[in-house]
Amino acid sequence: DADRESASGSEGQAGDADEDGAAQDPGTSGEAADDGADDAGGDGGDAESAVVAKLVHQLERQGGAGKVWMDGWSSTRLRRFLRRRPGVFVMQPRQGRRFTVRLAERGGGPAPTPKQ
Repeated sequence: DADRESASGSEGQAGDADEDGAAQDPGTSGEAADDGADDAGGDGGDAESAVVAKLVHQLERQGGAGKVWMDGWSSTRLRRFLRRRPGVFVMQPRQGRRFTVRLAERGGGPAPTPKQ
């Protein structure tokens, strides 16, 4: 998909986009309309824990910061999921509507920043 390549191809890392092509930065319209939805797919804590673990694994493979994605999730859903977990993830706006994510502080010093 050409849109997905444009989101990830230039940096050689995993894309920060869904099937629509580009993740949006926090505060994009449309986010509030779904704010009450279950981001983890309706399976409660187990599904949420699995999603958090998958996203953390993606970030750890990138040195603690970078781009993340969940197959089948829109950028709005991913962004909302990340923003609701500030103790785990910190979103960092990038150019245009894109963003990167880093792991929140873990007891001693700041989390790493993404490679540029």
